Parts: sequence; structure tokens; C-alpha cells
Amino acid sequence: MCKMVGVHPSGFYAWCVQPESKRAKEERRLLGHIKQSWLESGAVYHYPKVSDDLRDLGERCGINRIHRIMRLVGLRSQTGYGKRKWKGGGVPSVVVPNHLQRQIAGYGPRAPCAACSACPPAVSATGSTDR
Repeated sequence: MCKMVGVHPSGFYAWCVQPESKRAKEERRLLGHIKQSWLESGAVYHYPKVSDDLRDLGERCGINRIHRIMRLVGLRSQTGYGKRKWKGGGVPSVVVPNHLQRQIAGYGPRAPCAACSACPPAVSATGSTDR
């Protein structure tokens, strides 16, 4: 079997005695703290906040290491509630009803306001002005 895999038999048996490295054991221990912090947050925290929590506990590890461990295990933060509004979700906009029953006449391009002389005169289709 060692010839098929391309390893020396002594290396294989050394691996069988100690299959997990020190770093792998440390990452497994860190994963327990990471999962605890992530679950206590309600699965909301992502790696920066989990890193802050571990730093508060006295653990010394880099933010990229935490990010890698969380990514490998599949721990993700909750990015929102329901559908995102920019992807077609959310509540449709509603026009506010006219409670005061005002009759507001808008000023269109053919009706300049009479109160000020700053408004340009409207130009008709024939090119003449209305003023």
C-alpha cells in the first residue's frame, strides 16, 4: 500500500502513531471556542466579532486563522432577515392618501407661475411664448 501511495513505510507508521499535528489539535480546540461564540451570538457574528470574543477570553490567534477555520467548517454570519430589498424582496411602496383633500394644481411646462418673474416662459410647439 505504501508503494501505491508513494510514501515510505516508516513515515506511514509514524503518521499512524501521531496522525494529528499540533496545529490541527490547536485548531480543533479553537473551533470549540469559535462555535460557542458563534452560537451565543445567535449565529449572527462573523469572524471579526468572533475574533474579538476570543481575544476577550484570552486566546491569541489571528483574524485570518479564525476566518479560515469558520470557512472550512461552514460557519457563516446571518446577513439579513428574509429577502434583500435590492433583489426584488421587501414591502412595495404605498402612496399616502390625501387626508386633507387638497386640490393642488401643479405647474406644468405650459403654465408658469405668476408669482415670480424668474420662471422662464413656456414655449409652445409652434415656437411662440405664452407670456
